[in-house]
Amino acid sequence: MLALSSCVAAVCASFTLAQAPRERASQLGALLAVGASWWAFCEVWWNSAADPETALRWMRLSTPGWAFLGGIVPHLMARYLDVYPAPDRGRRQRVLLCAAALGYAMGLALLPLAWLTRSVHADVLRMPWGWSYAPGPAQLAFMAAISVPIVLTVAAMLRNLQSPLAVASRVERITIRVGILTPVVLTPLTDILLPYMGFAFPRLGSIAYGLFGLVALGAAIHFGVSFFTPKQFSEEILDTLHEGVAMITPRGVIRRANLGFARLCGRSPDSLAGMELQRVLAWGPPAEARPVEEAQAELIGSAGDRIPVSLSSHPLRDRRGTALGSVVVVRDRREIEALWGRMLTQARLAAVGELAAGLAHEINNPLAYVRSNLAQLERHWKSLGDDPAALAPGEREAIHAESSELIGECLFGVDRAAEIVRGVRHFTHAGRPAREPADLNALLEDAIAMLRPRVHPPEVSLEFLPGPIPPVAGAPQELRQVFLNLLVNALDAVEGRGRVEVSTRREGEAVIAQVRDDGCGMSREILERIFDPFFTTKRVGEGTGLGLGIAWHIVTAHGGRIEVESAPAAGTTFRVRLPIGGAVKA
Repeated sequence: MLALSSCVAAVCASFTLAQAPRERASQLGALLAVGASWWAFCEVWWNSAADPETALRWMRLSTPGWAFLGGIVPHLMARYLDVYPAPDRGRRQRVLLCAAALGYAMGLALLPLAWLTRSVHADVLRMPWGWSYAPGPAQLAFMAAISVPIVLTVAAMLRNLQSPLAVASRVERITIRVGILTPVVLTPLTDILLPYMGFAFPRLGSIAYGLFGLVALGAAIHFGVSFFTPKQFSEEILDTLHEGVAMITPRGVIRRANLGFARLCGRSPDSLAGMELQRVLAWGPPAEARPVEEAQAELIGSAGDRIPVSLSSHPLRDRRGTALGSVVVVRDRREIEALWGRMLTQARLAAVGELAAGLAHEINNPLAYVRSNLAQLERHWKSLGDDPAALAPGEREAIHAESSELIGECLFGVDRAAEIVRGVRHFTHAGRPAREPADLNALLEDAIAMLRPRVHPPEVSLEFLPGPIPPVAGAPQELRQVFLNLLVNALDAVEGRGRVEVSTRREGEAVIAQVRDDGCGMSREILERIFDPFFTTKRVGEGTGLGLGIAWHIVTAHGGRIEVESAPAAGTTFRVRLPIGGAVKA
């Protein structure tokens, strides 16, 4: 058993150091395992010695294997807190480092006493299984001195496993507790207390530390978690990232956040540890541990200000698939939103530019008959002003009636021109849009009205089949832009001869606006790229390639999606699916 314990501890030391040879926690864990291996190796030789002098020599040689436990254990726990942080991490680390310094000093002082005197190994005793020793006064004093920091260290480690910041699963926690408590309980019991009380019992201290190494090695292989250097989070790498990264426990508590995340929140990384994620991130994480790609949310700063961010979340699991929490990555969207606003305005202006000819014709029509009516009114005014008495009574009434009709037509023409101008202003409006209840039927009617000049019956038919639908929460001017882009594409697809049908309906908790045409359709290769920025099938100078890409972003930001069905020569159907009411993503 002692030989096996020595070999297991040596293997554990090699494996621990190989995990992260430059990390202090890895080095300390390996040193602890090397000490246990040397302790068990010496114990093998003193139990097989032929005489007490040889046994005592090996007992003294074993001292470095256990003399520095009082320094290594609190030192390892201080480094352990770098990986499993606590709100008072700084104070606890200082206490543990002071205890470690004291333990190292006592270990150095114990070595000459063990090698040169009998104050550590007072006497060599013959046992049925080999040799044992009676503990001397120096060893008893040493064990009493280091027991306090070791017990406090172990208690802190076990308490930390119960912390909401710990990511270990229930099975892993039980395994870690067994590995920690076994040497802490067995070593003082079998190596100090029982021999001091006169009981002949095999010393199990080195075997207990070998068992600890075996449990640690098994946990690292089975769960992918090392006691000494858990590798779920690499602070050195993550602090160099501009994006904010946070590790979240299954209970929604921030276990660790990098400098990027802390900078966005206006807090320090230590102050974020142990804080509920909902206090700093306005986002509802999914109930199930599943990946989330490019969701939109808001970070809540220390002053209460809200910062728009894009968010990705990925579940964190051990090798057995047990959920350990999740990793959340956030990116500042303020610069992106400014660029997005400029692109959206550019796309709107480009869309209005495509309609310029039709709009000019539409405005010229009312202006032409307004001018004609005003010229006729001028003639009537002159007739009435020169000599009204010369006109016959019936003629005067006819002039009054016609003048009234002309004025009504002028007012209608002016109102029509003003309506067209208002429609153009809807699509060129810049700035952050306000969210409000929006009637999709009314928005579609606005977009259709703008496109009427491009429709030439009977060659082209544009039909609107509105259904009874509730309002959706959204930005009306953005949704108008979506429908305008889809209708322009549909009219271009029919190429001057065909049918475009627009309809709305409710489906569950969503409203669907559908634009269908019987035009040329699209191949699968084109369908895969239609939402890519600057991709267009139109001739050079006829399209920007931004329309559908911006439409996709607008609908996604409203919590909806765009579905497309198309085939060559079979027409195309676009369906805009938007949630009814509810909150809209920023």
